[in-house]
Amino acid sequence: MDASEPVKTPPSPPRGPQRRVVVPEWEQKLQKFITPLGSSPWPVWGLSSLLLATTPLSPARHPLLPPFYQRFGFGLIFAGAGYVLSTGDVENGSGIATAWSLTYTFLHLRSSIRSRSILPLSLSSAVLASASVYGLQYFHFGPLAEVEQLQRSTHTS
Repeated sequence: MDASEPVKTPPSPPRGPQRRVVVPEWEQKLQKFITPLGSSPWPVWGLSSLLLATTPLSPARHPLLPPFYQRFGFGLIFAGAGYVLSTGDVENGSGIATAWSLTYTFLHLRSSIRSRSILPLSLSSAVLASASVYGLQYFHFGPLAEVEQLQRSTHTS
């Protein structure tokens, strides 16, 4: 052995107990349902279309709807979130959709429930469904998918 060669030491085994993440079956089924929706721009584009379709409605005839500028603004924001998702940036797109869906919900859910009118309830329900789908994708299944991918890569190597 030459003195200039570095001495190769074998890698040490990991210390401590190995922890495996066990995912319940119901959560796996939910993930299989939510992940395609939460990474697709189509649900949020549908929500954007729904909000933008209500912009021509007159506030005089429909006083229970949110103001024009809010329906138009949220429609454009959701269209932008769909664009971000369509570029493949699932984390940021689902985060944008979640944040603005929750903002709309906090602003308008109480008044739409009190109104008992079908149009404001439909808008709030669609926004709440968007918040649920993209919120689960962003907060729960995004990091979980990364952990599972890391586990698979360590088991194969």
